[in-house]
Amino acid sequence: MQNSPTIIPIPPPFPFLPPPQPTGGQIVVIPIPPPPFRPFAGAPSSEFQITDPAPPPPFAGDSSSVDL
Repeated sequence: MQNSPTIIPIPPPFPFLPPPQPTGGQIVVIPIPPPPFRPFAGAPSSEFQITDPAPPPPFAGDSSSVDL
C-alpha cells in the first residue's frame, strides 16, 4: 500500500472570535464605539425649514370640466 495517497488532515478554519471561556457567570461584551456624529453640513438650510404648504387653488370651472 505504498501507492496510496497521503491524507493530511485539514485543520478547521481559524474562528473570528476565540471560543467562549468560563468567566464565572459573567458575559463579556466587547463594546463597539458608535461612529462619530457628523452633522449634515452639506445640506441646504431650506431642507430644514418647516413652512406651511401653499393653499390649494380655488376651484374654478363647472363640474363637467373635472376629469374623474
